[in-house]
Amino acid sequence: MKYAIGTRWYVARIRSNAEKLALTNLRSKQFDVFNPTYQSLSKRKDRSKILTRQIFLGYLFLHVEMKPQWHIEIVKTPGVIDLLKNSNGPIPVPDEQIENVRHLEEHVGK
Repeated sequence: MKYAIGTRWYVARIRSNAEKLALTNLRSKQFDVFNPTYQSLSKRKDRSKILTRQIFLGYLFLHVEMKPQWHIEIVKTPGVIDLLKNSNGPIPVPDEQIENVRHLEEHVGK
């Protein structure tokens, strides 16, 4: 497998309904994790509540200098399925796309 040189953004696929578990465990392993969210109003018969929801269900972004030991450590994390990859290895996400997601997070649900 080939890994990109330097610290880059990667996308981790997360098991269904295990986003919080994976987020907590990855952060406890000192990984820089980005989980874009938005606020949503949930209306019930007797009350309204503001919920925090994920923009990309089933995915988290990791900022890491990818090496074989980090790749293994990420995949071993409870809740993580794998990193998005092709036949060459994990695919880094361009910084500009992460910035676009950050802008989206600021403007969605407002």
